[in-house]
Amino acid sequence: MEKGKSKVAVVGGKGNMGRRYIAILRLLNVEHYVIDIGTDRQIDPKTTGIIISTPTETHYNMLKEFGAYNIPILIEKPICKDLNQLEDILDFTKTNLRMINQYEYWFKDKPEVKIRAWLGEAGKGNKKCSTYYNYYHSGVDGMLWDCINIIGLDSSEKITLGQNLPTWECWINGEKIPREEMDDAYIWNIEDWLEKLDDNRKYILMAHRKVGALEERYKTCKI
Repeated sequence: MEKGKSKVAVVGGKGNMGRRYIAILRLLNVEHYVIDIGTDRQIDPKTTGIIISTPTETHYNMLKEFGAYNIPILIEKPICKDLNQLEDILDFTKTNLRMINQYEYWFKDKPEVKIRAWLGEAGKGNKKCSTYYNYYHSGVDGMLWDCINIIGLDSSEKITLGQNLPTWECWINGEKIPREEMDDAYIWNIEDWLEKLDDNRKYILMAHRKVGALEERYKTCKI
């Protein structure tokens, strides 16, 4: 779809993440409007896509409400922290549903640092595939949920987490991702969604189930 013909509803557009989406939509010159507390919750009939940027604990109800419009949805990560809700969400949300995954849009132009999940058969013998993630922990979602994208992609499960400074850092196979490149990848992710309005449920399932499996393993880690 041509961006000039897009009209996007940003649910939670007055929050921190919502304001990021608004800024990107303005950068891309995409028509948009905000649905938030105290605003009209009606969907404009010309809406071509819905972005849900509300807190994680609201996602279940937001998808129930806005999924009924059968308009493609882009949602912030993670979709839920209660894995019992996951299959229910994917079952009742009949429209195309994509979870934000900016790492994919950085990896696509960096084949030298692709991790094993992206290498397929060629990567099985690669013993150097590992991920180091040093992030600013919000104190809300938990250490694994904060980096669900990396965990979803790293099939080797060799993940080291840390919070030495309140700064954002990410290293993939020894290659540091510059912050400006990751910001660009966020924009590419949204631009791609606007063009395709597609679905990444398989990734959603993989990422959330892996987090659930690893949570017990890392629950004693100090942050």
